[in-house]
Amino acid sequence: MKPRYVEHDGGRLGFAPNEKLDCTVRALAIASGAEYGRVHALLESYGRKRGRKMKDFARAMRVLCGGTFNGRCPRVAGDTGITLGRYALAHPEGRYCLRVRGHVVAVIDGVIYDLGEPKLRAIVTNAWKFEEVSNG
Repeated sequence: MKPRYVEHDGGRLGFAPNEKLDCTVRALAIASGAEYGRVHALLESYGRKRGRKMKDFARAMRVLCGGTFNGRCPRVAGDTGITLGRYALAHPEGRYCLRVRGHVVAVIDGVIYDLGEPKLRAIVTNAWKFEEVSNG
């Protein structure tokens, strides 16, 4: 069985249509329910610069997740880990932001939200669950 996928820009078109390397901003806006501009500003305040890694990403996630920072999806030695596709199917309820190698996507109620066709076989390295949806 293949999980559903919805193409979604996370609100970038209305805020910064020419923004590049913003998958983290888009995924967090979608998963948290916050406006793209708010997430963009928050991540900038924690050191985001044009898609480069942030030193305080974990702190930014705690702010956005409202204290429900779940950290990593640990991989067991010899295990291939869980793929994006399997993760989405295994989580039919809830709002998640998932990091795979080189990319971040949102999963809401088992549906993958991203700007392009998701790589279902990508291994999930981090997962954050949003307990409460932001009001923007």
